[in-house]
Amino acid sequence: MAIVKPLRLKVQRTPTENKIAPNLGVAKVLVDTGIFHLSGTYDYAVPIGLDTKAQPGTLVEVPFGSKVCSGYIVSRHSEATVTGKLKFISKVLSPIPIFTQDLHALLEDVAKLFACGVWDLIRSAIPPRVAKVENDFSGRRPPVDLEARESRSPRSVLKVSSTDLLKLVSQSMAQVTNGSQVLVIVPDEREVEFVRNRLTAATSALAPALYLTSKLEKSDRYRNFLETIFSSPTLIVGTRSAIFTPLRAGSRIIVLSDGDESMYEKRAPGWNVRDVALIRAKENEVVFISSSPSLEVALASTEKEEVLVPLKTYYFEGSRKSDIAIVKEGLKKGNVLVVLPQPGYVNTFSCQKCRNLAVCECGGRLAVTSAKSPPGCVLCSRQYPNWVCTYCSSDVKRIVGKGSDRFAEELTKSIPGYQVLTSKGSSRLDVLPESSKGPFLVIATYGCEPIGDYQALILHSLENLTNRTHLRASEEARARIFDDISLVLPGGDIYLALTPEHPIARALKKDPKNAAYDLAHAEIAERQGANLPPVVLMACVIGTKADISQLARSIDGLEIFSSSVVQTDKSTLDDAAKLVIRSRGVDQLVFAKFFEDLARYRSLKGLRPFNIRLQPYSI
Repeated sequence: MAIVKPLRLKVQRTPTENKIAPNLGVAKVLVDTGIFHLSGTYDYAVPIGLDTKAQPGTLVEVPFGSKVCSGYIVSRHSEATVTGKLKFISKVLSPIPIFTQDLHALLEDVAKLFACGVWDLIRSAIPPRVAKVENDFSGRRPPVDLEARESRSPRSVLKVSSTDLLKLVSQSMAQVTNGSQVLVIVPDEREVEFVRNRLTAATSALAPALYLTSKLEKSDRYRNFLETIFSSPTLIVGTRSAIFTPLRAGSRIIVLSDGDESMYEKRAPGWNVRDVALIRAKENEVVFISSSPSLEVALASTEKEEVLVPLKTYYFEGSRKSDIAIVKEGLKKGNVLVVLPQPGYVNTFSCQKCRNLAVCECGGRLAVTSAKSPPGCVLCSRQYPNWVCTYCSSDVKRIVGKGSDRFAEELTKSIPGYQVLTSKGSSRLDVLPESSKGPFLVIATYGCEPIGDYQALILHSLENLTNRTHLRASEEARARIFDDISLVLPGGDIYLALTPEHPIARALKKDPKNAAYDLAHAEIAERQGANLPPVVLMACVIGTKADISQLARSIDGLEIFSSSVVQTDKSTLDDAAKLVIRSRGVDQLVFAKFFEDLARYRSLKGLRPFNIRLQPYSI
């Protein structure tokens, strides 16, 4: 027998009529509509019950069409300034006024440069909210900012040793006046830890740094962000998103290695730290510090700080001193760093007799993972304990691709008595241990070099590193090489596996002090004729093949574009294509305005949005 549930009387509630706040009862709200052509600010009535909480900069909830959206109050004004009936703000989600006028103005400028909406940038500029953290900031108000003053042109400083960043920070801290601040942006968490350790060990005269990184716990990240607003700390250190940190006018922004790929936002719209920093140069001094400047900085900098490059000795292929001899001499004085392109033991081998590469039946190449392991296929993992050449039946192996583990084994045998450390992607060593436990012989792969002080440096397989084909291959190679060189102490020896005629070798022999800048300007000159960035502006637009083909036809002949080409988009598996567009002699804002209008048009027509990247890291 079915159980009959008791009946419940329906309670009918009569809607209560909101009353508008008597003073400045209208709020202009930047609403997160999620629709590109509807992005912007809208007027809402402030109910009298939320009058004290709904202040400029606070996060609120508002009705928008048939849905409820969040938004930040930009300003309050009187009811007399608007006509028509307004909807009321539903609730105040956060009473903390974090969306300041300066932050809003900065995000507006960045949005214009990257053809996006302000809300596309807010997720990077403002950490996710943690309600319980806000209790500690209740009732506090941001300090009044200084009057904006003109700053110097952006500068580019060569980093010539592992301690130069700390020196620049110390100098900047000594120069802060009238409440100005120092913001340091570094590429990754490894650099953050390095800066943290060096600052902790530095003189107590330095003010404690406040850190803004993605590695922090969610609550700590939000707390530190609120501290930047309400306490205006003198020194702030952070990774990519920290470039949006609120600062008082006249502060100094130091950007370490702006050309690093981690300085580019991975998600759309793909903004980068360098361009945001240049926007902030209107009211702040911006300093770019790197061992090798990015092409954009080399082209745009109007001032290069003169630095004294410590004396180092360079050796190249065919030099009178071999790399092994340099390692042996260096270990007598201190630590030695040897860098190789690949981890592993033997990544590729061939037959010693006929020189044919060893491959599996499935077609994959054979590799050896350790001295005691048999050859195995890198694709299907099949083992070949009794390998013989399929062409001539010889069983003698010839190493073709030597990994860092094999090289470390050989060095240990030829140079016994020293502690060998390895650093690679699977087991990366970020910072060299204390020198009292050394000296160390460090075998690392490119990108995994431990930060520390070395007496000698060996860089192998540089031809492969410098001959890659993507857009920033040469720039990345120079940055890697000069970053490693900067780790060598004055008087140290450096071996580069390059011929003496290679452009990098010639530049180092001619003028080590300005080699990095000379190489950057030489590449810029080459790109003039090739119509490549940074000499030209570039955009990548991804969409369906039909939509991209139609766009390519529609822009053909437009004067603002110098060229465009359709490519297959390998980043997706669906029916997608990429349009690469270049423009020479056009203002960057004019270039971006075309793509903003394009995105707005497609949104208005209900068409599938394009993925638009302006000034991308690579294509």
